[in-house]
Amino acid sequence: MSKKKNVEKTEKIEQKSASEKKEGVKVEKVVLPKLEVAQKKAESVTAETISPEPIKEIPKKKEHTSELKIAYVVVVLIIILGLAFGGFSLFKSSKIDTSKIKDVDQLHALNREGKLAQDQGYIYNEFSFVKHQGLWWTEVQGVDALVKMPLHFGPREVEFIKINGQLEPEFNADQKVYIAVNPNVADKFYTLAITELSVNIAQGIGRLPIGACTSNNDTACDNRTIVSCENTQGKPVVELAIASEPSVEIKGTCIKISGEGYNLVRSMNRALFRWYGIMQ
Repeated sequence: MSKKKNVEKTEKIEQKSASEKKEGVKVEKVVLPKLEVAQKKAESVTAETISPEPIKEIPKKKEHTSELKIAYVVVVLIIILGLAFGGFSLFKSSKIDTSKIKDVDQLHALNREGKLAQDQGYIYNEFSFVKHQGLWWTEVQGVDALVKMPLHFGPREVEFIKINGQLEPEFNADQKVYIAVNPNVADKFYTLAITELSVNIAQGIGRLPIGACTSNNDTACDNRTIVSCENTQGKPVVELAIASEPSVEIKGTCIKISGEGYNLVRSMNRALFRWYGIMQ
């Protein structure tokens, strides 16, 4: 019996040691620290990949630069070949890009030679109109010299606005021109029209614009002349009014300019073109 027990005990010990060895092997195979290092390496590689610094050293930029140089050479060759094979007339008739031209006189010279596109310049009743910095410039004969005047619209853009009526000679009897405004109107286009009109009357036409009001119900009109097309007091008056339809109405010694938004500015430009003798 004792031998049997000893044998069983020995077998149990061997089984236990065998199982411990197996467990030891399993523990050695699970290398967690190495996995963490691998993860850190992977993270560092990812960080380097998205870092902006290595992008500066990409050699493809040199290839791109060389491609651009080749493209420029090709363009130059095409131009040379075009000129050599009768393409000069084609270049001669092409319109000039005016975006970098800062001199209005130069634009007028190009316009008179027919070298500007229609949206950049044209001749209207022998007057040169050129587009520069968002405004239409023309030259009018002032009192003593030629005056360069900028306007928001050219004559072609205001042809649809008709002028009705005829001025009496008394309109030109006085050097002053009374600009009658409605003190109750607060509108940026209204202000723009008043400003552009006054500048042109002073510099282009050579007369003295005087600020006046159509009514005396505002403190801004204190000590101002109260006139309108309905009440000119025999004075030369230009009245600006807000209206849905753009128009220019002339009666006696008054010019009434009406419109809304940019149409008010168009009506004002239309009246000036008549005043300058550019349009009828």
